[in-house]
Amino acid sequence: FDSEPGTTFLYNDYNALLLGFVLERALGESVSSYLERKLWEPLGMEYEASWNSDENGFEQMQSGLNARAVEYAKIGRLVLKNGTWDNSAIVDSVWISQSIAPTDTLAFRSGQQWGYGYLWWMAIKEGIPNDIFACGNMGQFIYINPASNSLIIRNGLQSGQIDDDDWIDIFSNYTGRLAQH
Repeated sequence: FDSEPGTTFLYNDYNALLLGFVLERALGESVSSYLERKLWEPLGMEYEASWNSDENGFEQMQSGLNARAVEYAKIGRLVLKNGTWDNSAIVDSVWISQSIAPTDTLAFRSGQQWGYGYLWWMAIKEGIPNDIFACGNMGQFIYINPASNSLIIRNGLQSGQIDDDDWIDIFSNYTGRLAQH
C-alpha cells in the first residue's frame, strides 16, 4: 500500500484483481459462475460470455469480461433502471445508487471532471444526474445518460487517434442533446 486504504485514490488493475480474489473466496465459487447465476440468467442474456483468465484459471476482473453488445446493453439498462429488470429487483437499488456515487473526482486532459465509484466511472454534471460509464481496456464502453434515459454501447479496438477522453466527450455531447429534446 502507498497510503492508508480509503484515503487516496489510485486507479490500477490490482484493485480489481484483489476484488475478484476476495469475491471468489467469499462466495466459494468463481466470479463468472456467480455472474451467470445472479445476472446472466435473470436478465435473459442471449449469448454466452467468456472471461479472460490466467494460467491457474483465475478470472481477470480488471479487463477480462468478453460479451456481445446486446449483453452490455442489458447491463447498462439494469443500472439505468436502478437495478430492476421487467419489474423485478435483480440488484438492490441502494447498492446501485452507492455504486454510481463518485467517491473520488479527477480532472482529465479535456478538463472534464470524472468521478469513480464501485468500478463505475461518472462524467460529473452540474445540476443534472451524472453520466455513468464503464470502459474496457480495448475501447469498449457502456455509457449511460440518466437525463435522456439513454445508453450507448461501443465494442471495438481502441483507436490511436481517439482516446477515452474523446469518446466520453462524444457520448456526453450526443446524449446531452437527447436530454434537451
